[in-house]
Amino acid sequence: MDSGKERVNTVFIRNKMSDDDIGHEQGVRDFEFWYTYIFFALVVIFFAVTNRLIKHYGTPKSSSSSVYDSWLWRNLSVSLLHGLLVGIWSIMSFFDHLEDSPTIYEDPLYYFNTSSYLMMIASTAYFFYDAMDIVLSRVIKKNVEIIIHHFVILFSFGYYWHAKVGIGYAHLSLLAEFSSFLLHARKLTRIIGYSSDSLQYHIFSIVNLVSFFILRLIPLSIVVSNIYPEYFLMRVHLFYFTTLSISAIIIWIINIGFFLKLIRTDFIRLKQKRK
Repeated sequence: MDSGKERVNTVFIRNKMSDDDIGHEQGVRDFEFWYTYIFFALVVIFFAVTNRLIKHYGTPKSSSSSVYDSWLWRNLSVSLLHGLLVGIWSIMSFFDHLEDSPTIYEDPLYYFNTSSYLMMIASTAYFFYDAMDIVLSRVIKKNVEIIIHHFVILFSFGYYWHAKVGIGYAHLSLLAEFSSFLLHARKLTRIIGYSSDSLQYHIFSIVNLVSFFILRLIPLSIVVSNIYPEYFLMRVHLFYFTTLSISAIIIWIINIGFFLKLIRTDFIRLKQKRK
């Protein structure tokens, strides 16, 4: 493969190349790119087939009362699976590659390893599948925040995928998926009628809140705070800075909203209900 063509994929300014940047360049050149499209397609098919299987074999009677309830159960179940798989993958890969050079903390812009790269593409495929599921099922009005979130992620991850940079930022963002797994599990337990007054549910709510803060808000805050130094150090193009900073801020604001909603639903309302 022509390494010159590979470099064209990156639109970043490279006035000064450090040893870590050169290492990133070598890792990217050694990586076969074409099969990522096949991998993307296979992941989309996997989640679509999972949806069909749940529709025929895994929908409880409590979620069959309406078309939307049936769809919601399937959608949350598929999201639960993605959150579990990518959540475990992101945490294990994070610790497995702590000694990489550069590390994810030292240089998330040029951080690159095959595991993190493929994990980002797998999640891009899931978000594409889920966005299409919402659109084709005609439930956009009830899922506006989710659609905005997905399209912002698709733009950001799609850029990282083809530019082969920013993989560290994507990895930090995907640490949130284990928190997503817990959030989806919480919603499913509420759908099947699990009591929100039970001690088990209260403990689960606390675990949800803590994981949301540690695995979602903190990593996303790191991503947002690092965008501006990257630009002023002349390491990124103005187009990247403008579009990706807006995307990251939108995602951060949406997640702050989710966090406040979680506190209001599982703590403030329950406290008022008990009174």
